[in-house]
Amino acid sequence: TGDRKSEGSALGKLGSSFELVGQHEKAVESLTQALEIQREIGDKRGEANALSELGTACRALGQYERAEDFHSKALALGRELVDGDIEATALANLGLCYEHAGKVDTA
Repeated sequence: TGDRKSEGSALGKLGSSFELVGQHEKAVESLTQALEIQREIGDKRGEANALSELGTACRALGQYERAEDFHSKALALGRELVDGDIEATALANLGLCYEHAGKVDTA
């Protein structure tokens, strides 16, 4: 599992890097792979982070419903883990999704 954990972490960082330079589709590819590994090894914090990053990449691509789904799942994991940082990030990202999708009342 140590190698898989490192692989998942590296893919997550690669996805974040793609996101930073505006290569959102590549970010989604890397982050999807990272998410699969985090789930496979049972790393819920890693899973929440991958979900959050995926949501951000999807929002940048204009895929607001998909982004909302990822951020909602990250929020649920944050609550399950009783991790206020994950919860706060997920809620802020959900607000941005709602705002970009024109759901200002929901935001």
